[in-house]
This record gives sequence, structure tokens and C-alpha cells, in this order.
Amino acid sequence: MSLLLASSLTVLSSTLLSPALPAIESSFHATPNVATLSRMVLTLPAALIVVSAPIAGTLVDRLGRRAVLCGAIMVYAAGGTAGYLGTELWQLLVVRAIQGVGAGALTVATTTLIADYFSGDRRDTVLGWQGATFNITGFLSLAGGGSLAALGWRVPFLVYGAAIVLVPLVFVVIDEPETTSSSATLSFDLLESTPVGLLSGVYLLTYLCAIVFYLLTVQLPFYLQGAGAMTATGSGLLIGSYNLVAMVVAVRVSWIKRQVGPTGLFVSVFGMMGLGYLVIGSSSSIAVILTGLIVVGLGWGLMLPTANLWIARLAPQRIRGRAMSGVTMTLYLGQFSSPLVSQPLIEWLGYASTFSLAGGLGVLVGAVVMLWGRRLSQGTVETLATDTV
Repeated sequence: MSLLLASSLTVLSSTLLSPALPAIESSFHATPNVATLSRMVLTLPAALIVVSAPIAGTLVDRLGRRAVLCGAIMVYAAGGTAGYLGTELWQLLVVRAIQGVGAGALTVATTTLIADYFSGDRRDTVLGWQGATFNITGFLSLAGGGSLAALGWRVPFLVYGAAIVLVPLVFVVIDEPETTSSSATLSFDLLESTPVGLLSGVYLLTYLCAIVFYLLTVQLPFYLQGAGAMTATGSGLLIGSYNLVAMVVAVRVSWIKRQVGPTGLFVSVFGMMGLGYLVIGSSSSIAVILTGLIVVGLGWGLMLPTANLWIARLAPQRIRGRAMSGVTMTLYLGQFSSPLVSQPLIEWLGYASTFSLAGGLGVLVGAVVMLWGRRLSQGTVETLATDTV
């Protein structure tokens, strides 16, 4: 439970401020490029997660999981809370960058600990619980963030300080797992036994999925303002609805994998998300948008457990921390990239067409993954589906 609570902190960094973005943009309206920079207040931690995750993966393998996790939580809490004091947009970006360093390290540490503690179907189940925790946290933070943003855009930053209470809990409850080796270097044999091609494919899919998905948290609040003149509270509740669906799907990931296979999980992720975006882009009706969000949630609930279970089973234990950091790195690189990719498209095509374009991309990637899966050797697929390492 303590691992799930700690891992959920990263979700808060990428969702809690979403309903406050319009107010932040309005508050700093005189700042050049405020439309892009205000959105980066939400996504900038992702860029630092990309930088810190591989470093954290190395530290986790060399110094131990628990020490890195405790330090990461303290950096996260300090950086997040400091946003309350920001009086310039650049100050918000700086403290959010510091928070991102902590978020990257704590995500790598918690996911590696789960992979160490559990194996086989039990590992898949716990990774599903982790995904479910992410999504219920996402819903609560979007809904709560909307209510807090109604009090003032600074108020949500105070929530990040509460993370510090987890440090003594982690130190007391979590034991450092035994590992087979703490070798600081990678041997040639170890590199030879690592399926680099498959790992790279998982990382690429994670990156693409994140770019598409974070259109919701970055751009949808602005779209909803025009579609239904929604308040920050209403926007947070509506956007957060996909998390409830994603939570239910995530806890069933082990069962779903047995039905569709490991490659079928990725096909489901992109197929459902693509279909959901096509629905969102088809109408400005709040009811239609809600329907699309629910469909997106079906795919997003599978995303993180799917990527993590592939990496956990493909990577040798001695480099597991570094391999798991790749999921964190590519996930948040996609989150950071999302507004940089989407904002020019929105200015050119508009919100609805951009959402429809994202939907078409999702369906196309799902089809490509289906064809790619058929080319995998039967032995590799069977090993992934049944191994208990």
C-alpha cells in the first residue's frame, strides 16, 4: 500500500493543476507566449522526469531502492509547494522543474520495487493495482484541483507538501529487497541477453500514447470553456471521469492479458484511445465529450500496466531499475511533448479537428501494433504470456 501511495504522487504532478491552467494563463496574460508557457506549467515536470529517470534508475540499482525513494519524495514535496509563492510565470516553471526531478526518481523506485517483490501473475496484478491507483488519484486530483482552483490558482500547489508524510512511512515499512547482483557495469553477456528491439518498441509505443493522451489534461479545459462555459470545478470533474473507467480496467489487466495476449493489450490501448478521441472531436456536446472520455479511459487504464509488465518480464534483474526507468522517461517525454505538438495544430486546425486527428493516429498505431505482433516469434509471445520470473 505504501508503494502505491508513493507512486501516485507522480499523477498529482501531472493532473492537479489542469483545471487551474486557464486562470494561470489569465493571471500572466502579459507574458510573451503565455498560451504555450501556461500549459507548460502542467507539463514541464515531465521534461525533468525524462532527464532524472535514467539517472534515478542507475542510483536505484547501485544505492538501493528505499534511499532513492525517500530522497525523491522530499524533493517532490519541496518543489511542488514552492509554486504557491511564485509571482512570475518563469518562477512557476522553475519550481515545477524541481518537482519533476523528484517525481521521476520516485516513479522509477516504486515501480522497480514492485517488480522486485512480485513475479508472474501476481506481478501483473500488482502493476494493475498501481495503474488503478494512478487513475483514482487522477480523478480525485482533477476533481479536487477544480474545486481548489476555484479558490485561487495558487491553492492547489499547497497539496504537494502533504507528500512529506510518506517519508517516515516508506522508511519504516519498506524493506530493501535482495538482488542477484549490484554490478555497476553491464557485462557483454548481459547486454546480449537483453531484447533491445522489444524494449525499444515498448518505449516508442509508450511515448506515442503519452503524446495523444495528454491532449486531455493540457487542452481539454480550454475546449470545455468554449463548449459549455464550464467552471474549473465542472471541467475537473468531467475530465476526471475517464480515470474512473481506467481504474476498473487497470485492476483487471491480468485477466485481460490472458484473453488477448500481451501484444493485444497494446492494440487495445491505442484502439480504444483512438476511438475515444474520434468521438470527442465529432461534437462539442458535453454528453458526447463525456462518452469519448469514457472510451479513452478504457485504453488508458491498460497503458501503464501493459508497458510495465512488458519491461519487467523482458529486462534482466540486474538492469531492471534502468529498464523500468525507460518507461517513466518515455511516458513523461510524451507528456512534455504533447503541448508542443498540439498547440500549433490547434491554432491551425482548431480543437475538434486536432482531437479527431489524434484519434485517427491512435487507430492507425493500433493497427500497426497488431501487424507487428504477428511478426513476433511464437516463443517470445508465449514466454511473455506465461513466465513467472
